[in-house]
Amino acid sequence: MRIKNTCVGILRKIQVYLRALLVLWRRSQIACEPDTQIAFDIVGDLPVKQLRSLFIIFQVAGFSVLWRARPGKRALILARISDWHHNVYFMWRDPSDMTLRALCSDHIALAPRKPNKIMHLRFDYHAHLALDDKNFGVPFPMHPQLYVQYREHEHLERYRSTTRRVRILFSGNWNQDTYDNPVLTDLFGLQSRYQIMDYLRRNHLYEPIFNGSDGLMNGSGEYQNRFCAIPPGVRIDQGVWLKFMARADFFLCPPGIILPYSQNAIEAMAVGTIPLINYPNWFFPPLIDGINCIVFSSLNDLRAALERIHAMDDSEIQKMRYQVISYYNEYLDPKKCVMRWLDSPAREITLHIWDERESALREMFGSRT
Repeated sequence: MRIKNTCVGILRKIQVYLRALLVLWRRSQIACEPDTQIAFDIVGDLPVKQLRSLFIIFQVAGFSVLWRARPGKRALILARISDWHHNVYFMWRDPSDMTLRALCSDHIALAPRKPNKIMHLRFDYHAHLALDDKNFGVPFPMHPQLYVQYREHEHLERYRSTTRRVRILFSGNWNQDTYDNPVLTDLFGLQSRYQIMDYLRRNHLYEPIFNGSDGLMNGSGEYQNRFCAIPPGVRIDQGVWLKFMARADFFLCPPGIILPYSQNAIEAMAVGTIPLINYPNWFFPPLIDGINCIVFSSLNDLRAALERIHAMDDSEIQKMRYQVISYYNEYLDPKKCVMRWLDSPAREITLHIWDERESALREMFGSRT
């Protein structure tokens, strides 16, 4: 039986790699106009998650991605990912002599002549970036599955007009092993997601609800001015995630695993749900307390923020929702971001993107502690 299982595992791996090779061959036939092509030439050991986020940002903006491929395992990994994305192609020659809308690279020193725009990639996104018309922060996109599988970015207006059913909501994993990383405290002085949720649990500041209860999951029932949280073991399917977030006026957006910036803040703002947040300065421009978010800076401050939210009237919430949607449309929408980069008067610009590796963060921010 052990030999059989081993053989089955080997055959599955072979099948995966054969599929990746087929994708590489098919996607090496570039079928898009030069003015819609954004080429990537990256030699650094960047995690696949960041690469995929870049794919999504440019694709949602209407561009085709041309990846400078080099023989090796990394090309096969990228081929497997690109199988989920349309308009991702592989090229096997230097893109610097091609007519392109833009070239993104992490290693070009001297700008080549042909591409219309050169985007230098630097993996150093942080709250103190000095941005101008030559330097831009790359915002987090929503979860990749929301774009690739469900195309939820095409339905945001519908979710924004959803009838709200509850004042404050939270759902997500917050187990201690994953979401209590000391990096958040050591480098950024922030409470972790686990510390925040454990404080709320111990002080009975939210009401746990389960799948299908209280009319939240199916959108029925009367409006409830309370704070509801889905237990960590209950997973909301990505296909209904934005619809679920849009049930609430506010969404608690604690930090991610290792960076303050978390996708749930982007997803909440996309559907007009106001973020309750402790890292407003990680947005560019920063979020403003009482305008497009509610800010807390400590656990005691969080309790006061909850009381403040519960005391708000409908008109104040509506004004904040309008500001949240306006902020998302102007600064977080992928198409608006990409066009801002491309329309910058400078031919060479720098895109500052996040790096979620602990070693990189400690090297970058260690001197700040």
